[in-house]
Amino acid sequence: MRIAVVADTHLHPYQAHSRIEDGVNNRLQMTIDYIEWAANTAVERGCKTFVHLGDVFEDRTRIDVLTWNKGFEQLLEIVEGHKLELIIITGNHDIADREGKVLTIDAFESFATVV
Repeated sequence: MRIAVVADTHLHPYQAHSRIEDGVNNRLQMTIDYIEWAANTAVERGCKTFVHLGDVFEDRTRIDVLTWNKGFEQLLEIVEGHKLELIIITGNHDIADREGKVLTIDAFESFATVV
């Protein structure tokens, strides 16, 4: 069984060393492109499962709407477009409250296993 693994994507529209291209922060887009590359590579190498080891987003309490939407769409594409099972392990940057009850990745449970 082959499994693809990524971690610590920290999706965020970082300002340092970035510019806006086609309305999107290029550092954010580079990370989205990396996730797409990893999914393509997983399919090419015969993987059936794609695991994200946490820290999908950088900011756990305030996520830019475009950043959240692009992250959601890209991870959904892994399941729907690439036909891979997606498992997301909750990282510390994915926990929005001190009790660990509110996650920035809660909505991903509609198409992925979130643990």
